Amino acid sequence: MDILNGNALSTVMIFWLIITAGCSALIVYTDIAFYWIPDKAAAFFAICNGLALTCGLVHPDAMITILIAGGFCIIYAVKPDSVGSGDVKLVLALCLGCNDYGAYFMILIAFLTALAGGLVLRMVKGKTILPFGPYLLAGWWLALGFEKELEVWFAL
Repeated sequence: MDILNGNALSTVMIFWLIITAGCSALIVYTDIAFYWIPDKAAAFFAICNGLALTCGLVHPDAMITILIAGGFCIIYAVKPDSVGSGDVKLVLALCLGCNDYGAYFMILIAFLTALAGGLVLRMVKGKTILPFGPYLLAGWWLALGFEKELEVWFAL
């Protein structure tokens, strides 16, 4: 099921999208302003995506979800200075709300956009610390809305 492209939006789906948009705005603001992702916002995001999964709004691929979540946990365990614990919690919450290859596309988009944003921040402001939460959320929203097109484009 493709959430934003052509399907009739149910009341539950609209409610889910509005709540996750609010959580996204809060997380983006706090991560950019303070380099911090609130635990309660990430937990609420996880609960909303868990309910979306329970209601059948999303159908994540278990293998991709486990690989991405496990990969972030391993990165955090091996080199905790490279990724924040809030980013790990956010990835775990977002993976629940992805369809099929959505988690793969979310991470791909997040890393590519963070690479571009990081290069710009490095050249313009000389910053080496990058808030990754906004890029994860951008990847999640884009994967949610354009998953079918991305699958065709990547021939999956």
